[in-house]
Amino acid sequence: MRCFVTVGTTKFDSLINKIMTEPCLEILRQRGVSYLVLQSGAGIIHIGDNKRNFNGIQIEQYCYKDDIKFDMEAADFIIGHAGAGTCLEALKLRKPLIVVVNEDLMGNHQLELAERLADEGHIFYTNVTNLLNLLQTVNFSELKPFVPCDMHRLAKFIDKCT
Repeated sequence: MRCFVTVGTTKFDSLINKIMTEPCLEILRQRGVSYLVLQSGAGIIHIGDNKRNFNGIQIEQYCYKDDIKFDMEAADFIIGHAGAGTCLEALKLRKPLIVVVNEDLMGNHQLELAERLADEGHIFYTNVTNLLNLLQTVNFSELKPFVPCDMHRLAKFIDKCT
């Protein structure tokens, strides 16, 4: 199983740091993850060679790519920041999505967007502190598919939030 973690273009080191902890990696391994791709954005986190494999999880990390769609398509589930682009793309691809709200950016629309999408049953959301608890209990089969005809409605909602 593949997991893709994305922070977009911002700095969100606390998410990458949490993902790279032994307890988090162990939970991912127990969930069946064997390949983990980290897109670390503007942060200063770079995993060392000794972290390229953790108990059977192959780990790949990069800061940026021109297009992350391939990584999103290849993933069985995505953990990402609450940026509108990340959320829209994951929903269009019908990928299970755990949104981790960057509390350092709380002056923006990210929390409102995450709450709304979660209220409608399309994503799960949390903060960095509670990520491990959610990963242990999340049931992706509870998510409702996002119907493509709702894209216009979502775009209007995002416009209202920004």
